Amino acid sequence: MKRLLNLTYPISQSQNSLLFNLYSNLKHFDFHNLTQIKIPDFAKLTLSLGLKFSYAVTPDKRILNNSLKEALRKVGWFCHFYPDNNQGLSKIQKVTIDAKKRNRKFDFHSNVENIIFNSKVILKKFNKALNLNTNLALNFPEEILSKCANFINHNNIVIIDSDKNAGTCIMNRSDYNTQVFNLLDDKEVFIPSTYLHFDLAMNKMYNNIVSYAHTFPKELNIKNLFVLDHRPAKFYTLPKVHKTFDKIPPGRPISSTINTANKYISKLIDAYLQQIMNFMPDVLIDTNHFLILLSELNLIKDHKYILITADIVSLYTNIDINLAISHCVTEFENYARFCDFTCTLSARNLFLLLNWSLKYSFCEYNKNLYFQHKGIQMGNNASVSIANIVCSRELEKMLNIPELIFKKRFVDDIFIIADITHIQNNVIDSFVSNIFRHDFLSFTHKHSASEIDFLDLTVILKKNVISTKLFKKPMTKQSYLHFFSNHPPHCKKSLPYSCGLRIIKCHSNRDEAFSELKLLMDRFKLRGYPNSLLNEAFRKITLVDRNSLLTPKSPFLIKNLLIHNPSSRAIQSLNPSNTMSEISRQIFVVVPFFKNIFNLKYLFSEFIKNEIVKETLYEKALEELKIVISFSRANSIRHLVNR
Repeated sequence: MKRLLNLTYPISQSQNSLLFNLYSNLKHFDFHNLTQIKIPDFAKLTLSLGLKFSYAVTPDKRILNNSLKEALRKVGWFCHFYPDNNQGLSKIQKVTIDAKKRNRKFDFHSNVENIIFNSKVILKKFNKALNLNTNLALNFPEEILSKCANFINHNNIVIIDSDKNAGTCIMNRSDYNTQVFNLLDDKEVFIPSTYLHFDLAMNKMYNNIVSYAHTFPKELNIKNLFVLDHRPAKFYTLPKVHKTFDKIPPGRPISSTINTANKYISKLIDAYLQQIMNFMPDVLIDTNHFLILLSELNLIKDHKYILITADIVSLYTNIDINLAISHCVTEFENYARFCDFTCTLSARNLFLLLNWSLKYSFCEYNKNLYFQHKGIQMGNNASVSIANIVCSRELEKMLNIPELIFKKRFVDDIFIIADITHIQNNVIDSFVSNIFRHDFLSFTHKHSASEIDFLDLTVILKKNVISTKLFKKPMTKQSYLHFFSNHPPHCKKSLPYSCGLRIIKCHSNRDEAFSELKLLMDRFKLRGYPNSLLNEAFRKITLVDRNSLLTPKSPFLIKNLLIHNPSSRAIQSLNPSNTMSEISRQIFVVVPFFKNIFNLKYLFSEFIKNEIVKETLYEKALEELKIVISFSRANSIRHLVNR
């Protein structure tokens, strides 16, 4: 192995079982290599881990100390507001609070914090506890990681996730740039811009916000929603390797709006429009929603049906901005009175917010700036809600055909069941083609009398009975998170079980589901998961009743069913419970996960509890407080290949 991987030192199996596990299973993992470059074994080995693989590094005590300080700050404010914090926050309130946090230059601490904690010695004690619980052993050789990074830089290649989770794609940087500029050079959507143009536009937007701030409810603090340290959206593409192509696959355009000036304005819009979107009759929330509707669909035995799927071509970039604003405001006026908004917004307010969100779309690639004057940025926080409302309004007349007895849509993907009993066989193709005619939207479509693929399902029509099974694209590599990754143990232990539940839910036929489950467990075995864990997951999955998985759990889906399918069996046995008071007694602390710190979660939460000064005025508040530790990823192969 030393010679094959070109290492300067030998590695034994006892020293690094991960390396041997990977090398023995390397033949099972292939990449979309779109270059003429031969990929060496050490690079194949690294990339076979998957871009999400997190390799262990020496713990960064500075970051952990900052996480502890933030936890203490949150505990202090919890006690400061106790017992007034007995209600959970709405989405609208969370947006305004998050925006306020983003714009402030430093964190404010409550005076209560110094009463509860002895802050002078707490960090010293914490670092001492970290040292006692830290093991510096790494889970992957640094030499291989370094050689892989050098190989990428030397050959000027791009390694990126493919669209639709189709695996890792390796491209020449020049080809990737060509793919990106093919999209950005489309003058109907983008025009080249300058940083002066960008600054002037941002100043104009801010001045507009200030001018109209008095027309908004005071609770929204509308001026605080503008991000002061803003930057243009970062533009990138995901290669569509599942599509047919010659040399360079087409790319799906994505604009990362995480640092844009109107990020929180878009989040606020989404908080309002999500509830409005739920009133659109053709909207699908998720696969579970689709399965519930199909399970309750009864087709007439002596009728003839076909299954139709359609895809709206480049939906986001083809939506006219003014039309989108008009449709959203109209639907808001129609349904706002039926929604439970914590802060009332006028239609005029929404109109202004939509203008600020959609008409100031700048993106940057390789220090080149572009202004998007048409369509919605795919990455805008409100893009899905806006697209759903626009599509529902635009497709309403187009799909108003008596033969279409079932029509649902997941954003730009449409599913239809058509009754063709009175349509002759030789005109079925033209009947389907004539459905999809629109003024500015174009479609690709398929139809079948037996089975068709939609979302992650294959829908089967046999003897006028609908059944389903899991659909996997042919290009999908199924590269699940590797068991040796620097992720919390509970994530990896739950992954085979949760993936297995998805199979049980998607398959109408239980025997087919079990066959698929065995393939799934074999795939996890290749990713280093121990047999004992997989056997236990398989045993638990086989005991699960499919109907229990189809029971709606999210309030959003339940409300949709209550609006459009009030007689649905799925919601008849539900007993809604209010858990807001329980949620309001929790504080959430985000901590980077380091595998080589023993029992980090327990260490963190228990350390805070043990350092609380006893017999204070806030003893009752602290008894009710629950500290929830959430882990973030410290690093990953993606960071390695992109630096």
